[in-house]
Amino acid sequence: MLSTMFFIIFLPFGLEHFGWMRWPLLAGIGVIVTFSCVTSEIVMRYVFHMPQAPERGMRYMVRRNIFFGLLNMFLVVPLLAFYLSRFVNNDIVDNHISWSLIVKLLLIFSGVSLMMSLYWKNVYWKRLYAKELAEAWRINGMLEERQRTMSAPPAACDGQDEQTVTFSGSTKESVTLRPSEFLFAVSEGNYVHIHYMRDGDVASAMIRTRMKEMEESCEDTPLMRCHRAYIINPQHIVRVVSRSSGFMLKLKHTETMVPVSRTYTTSIRERLENPSC
Repeated sequence: MLSTMFFIIFLPFGLEHFGWMRWPLLAGIGVIVTFSCVTSEIVMRYVFHMPQAPERGMRYMVRRNIFFGLLNMFLVVPLLAFYLSRFVNNDIVDNHISWSLIVKLLLIFSGVSLMMSLYWKNVYWKRLYAKELAEAWRINGMLEERQRTMSAPPAACDGQDEQTVTFSGSTKESVTLRPSEFLFAVSEGNYVHIHYMRDGDVASAMIRTRMKEMEESCEDTPLMRCHRAYIINPQHIVRVVSRSSGFMLKLKHTETMVPVSRTYTTSIRERLENPSC
């Protein structure tokens, strides 16, 4: 549609010199462009399938748009070059197949493909966001049902038998606590800011360490990475919020909304569906 509108408005390749015949010629161009776009779309539907995992959606959209644009140009440029050479020629207009004609067509359809890519990116982004929103509603319903039916936390996670974990920094500071007391940790430069429960109140501590070392200390515990800058305790998640940038997590005892990067969306969803201590 955009390509046909471009030809109708700007009448390139000397179409303005053909009088009333320009309209049948433009109709032929429209048929070629439509055929190329429909063929490319059919091929893309067989080659690329919209992923179920939301975190793979953006990569899917980028790859699909690139391949669609390349395939569409591969079809439409030679077909239009032949059409212009065969039918859009007279004593004034010379559209015989040449490198200059090919370059002009490539420039035109490169620009059109870019605009189409931006349009389809917006379309698929809306679809992806709608899917994430539906997923957030489903998870929140599951969390609410679990909170209603769970009268008390699992004994293994609330008793004195729970093993403690110690987070140490490169200096002398360290924090020792039970995993059930841990809320979340956030990277702040060369430090990690740990938020946790202590005697019924929210406490925090700063230790000089990296998130990678922090994550290694969380092995064999329910604590898990949800973002390059965050580690959380999924047992404290009470709500999932879907935003254009991805999921955000609402935790007990804090007003901080913790982001979930698309890399960790699947692992967070699986943990929420199959909680363990």
